[in-house]
Amino acid sequence: MKIEEGGVIRVSGRPITFDRIIGEGPGVIFFGGYSSVRFGEKASALWNWAKKSGRSFVRFDYSGHGGTLDEFKEGTLGDWRDEALAAVEQLTRGPQILVGSSMGGWIALMVAEEASSKTHAVITLACAADFTINVVENRLAESQLEELSREGVIDLGDGAIMTKRFIDESRAHLVLGAPIQIPCPVKLIHGLLDERIPWETSLSAARLITSGNVTVELVKGGDHRLSNSSDLSRLIARIEELSC
Repeated sequence: MKIEEGGVIRVSGRPITFDRIIGEGPGVIFFGGYSSVRFGEKASALWNWAKKSGRSFVRFDYSGHGGTLDEFKEGTLGDWRDEALAAVEQLTRGPQILVGSSMGGWIALMVAEEASSKTHAVITLACAADFTINVVENRLAESQLEELSREGVIDLGDGAIMTKRFIDESRAHLVLGAPIQIPCPVKLIHGLLDERIPWETSLSAARLITSGNVTVELVKGGDHRLSNSSDLSRLIARIEELSC
């Protein structure tokens, strides 16, 4: 087993920082959520599990994540999708289990379509597919929409911001309006108490995924983060089930 921390690849000139464990497969790669970083609870739990079990694992930061606010504002969903795809192509060996949290779930669905030959399985947590339109825009008050149009950025609360550029660009990547061409097993886990992304989003994605092996797991009492000890144990158990 080999451990590499703080490595950097470049995607269209943008530096992408990653940590990697080279071990047994199938490998696992984690796609974080909007504005999250690679040292979050879920990514850290998977890192520790991979070290103990000798499994291959990759976690990384999308461009702008962990950097300055101005750098973050430059990011688009298409950029981060391309970076995730590059991480799969450049940092992994053999078949991979793609694990995506929130926005990372949306990205995982897109990457699984693009890199089907390297995708062994997909697990999403609080899948936020199409959230920029179905959740953010639909829930903004008229005054907030006017602010977004005028200022080009909106404060979503809890320290989160979103740009009009990000929302507009994301329209090119909506996935819930047509079949999602993923042939491998997919597990979509969603909390029934998710306060940010409706659990029905995972059901919508499940209906559209073309694989015949798709499971939706609704967690009673589960919130958007799905990061408590039982949530993390569930995630690791699902990875191990799909590793056979």
